Amino acid sequence: MHSRRRCFIGALAVFFLACGESAPGAPSRPPLHPRWTADDFADGAHDWVAGSAEYPVAREAEIRFVSGPATVPAPLAGTAFRLSGENLSDDLFMFLKKRVTGLAPGASYRLWFQLSFATADTGIGAGGFVTAGGSTWEPDRLVVVSPGLGSEPYYVMNVDKGGAVQGGANAAVLGPSTKPHPDVFGWEWQSLEGPSVAVTADGTGALWLFAGEDSTFESITSIYFASIAYDLERL
Repeated sequence: MHSRRRCFIGALAVFFLACGESAPGAPSRPPLHPRWTADDFADGAHDWVAGSAEYPVAREAEIRFVSGPATVPAPLAGTAFRLSGENLSDDLFMFLKKRVTGLAPGASYRLWFQLSFATADTGIGAGGFVTAGGSTWEPDRLVVVSPGLGSEPYYVMNVDKGGAVQGGANAAVLGPSTKPHPDVFGWEWQSLEGPSVAVTADGTGALWLFAGEDSTFESITSIYFASIAYDLERL
């Protein structure tokens, strides 16, 4: 993997290049990080798989979770990986995950992310926080029964992603999903680059990555990931 050393001149140059699909007059997609491994969802899912968690098992149909490549809303243009669902209780985690290989078996790494996405989040009434991380095992939901969750079967994650505003052992919060100009109506592109996470490859040299949105409002929440860029630096 590339080292995290920055090339500011190169970054500035890439910033002014349109990335992915765009229509005449439409705002350009955020540029891909110039030195990291990057998956641009303008041309497919790149083996990223979607999931959702943090709600009662019995109410799954009410979540109305939708995921997959989709056309981003106007005035933006192009294709992105959509995650959308209805938050029923101030808590819904929608995520993407991917297995990467070719690392040193059992080695420790520092993992960095840049997530670019389309959002209509103004910070009032919808949206949440963008989270990303990695783990030796596959991130997935599991069913628990706990008095703290109403003593009914509940979907939770099998990785420690932390809460909405604070990361956990396996993930970091990159920031809120709020758009750059929350006082302006409509959808905008946003890009966040966050703090690093310590991760360990498994015995075959593989590692799982995951990224998503932790919704914090009781409403329908939608986010369109344009690209996910990441960097692994061996410790």
